[in-house]
Amino acid sequence: MLTESMINILIDKQDTCEIIRDQLAAILAIEIAHQAELAEDSGKNVDDFYFSVYSECSNPWEVDEMPLVNISFDNDRFDNKNSDLLSRQRATGTFYLDCYANKKTTDADSGDELSTREAVRIARFVRNIIMSNEYTYLLLGTRELGADSSLITRRRISRREVFKPDIKAENYENVVACRLTLEVDYDEFAPQTVMTDLELLILQCEQEDTGKVNFNAEYDLKEGV
Repeated sequence: MLTESMINILIDKQDTCEIIRDQLAAILAIEIAHQAELAEDSGKNVDDFYFSVYSECSNPWEVDEMPLVNISFDNDRFDNKNSDLLSRQRATGTFYLDCYANKKTTDADSGDELSTREAVRIARFVRNIIMSNEYTYLLLGTRELGADSSLITRRRISRREVFKPDIKAENYENVVACRLTLEVDYDEFAPQTVMTDLELLILQCEQEDTGKVNFNAEYDLKEGV
């Protein structure tokens, strides 16, 4: 019969699914800030190349800062065949990248149509960033962490869909979202394994109480040109 604890270290770490969720938010916050800078340099309307980034925000439309993208972890499934008996479990996690827009009806177009086009446009930016070859392993692969330190083995977008959130409030009647479903293969570790210190993009970002993710840098951006 067990009479004392067998684990003598404090379990004070994030699981890989949490690291990936926060890394996704950091990647988007940093790249969108840079896109806005490039747009300004090119004489483009900066407002067309910038949107807010949130993480695990349950009602993102209430922040009144659209367009925006909200990153959330949904679930993961464990692969016992490719796991070991000691400390490592191979998993496939599902993450939602929900792109929200809210446009008002005009004389020429309905608010729903304008919101749908805007949500799909924002999703286009998100998909192109996350699926860029620079982020094949979301900066969590062997190239960044060393030959024995890879957390991620594959990432792919498995689905893209447009939906209208079930919102009762009248002020949000034209909110439309485009969801990118991202699946990531990664390893989860138990405390028996000594983990490698990671230098992640999340160290350059801060998250507000509302869930908004801010890239910790300043750009001297003009208003839309």
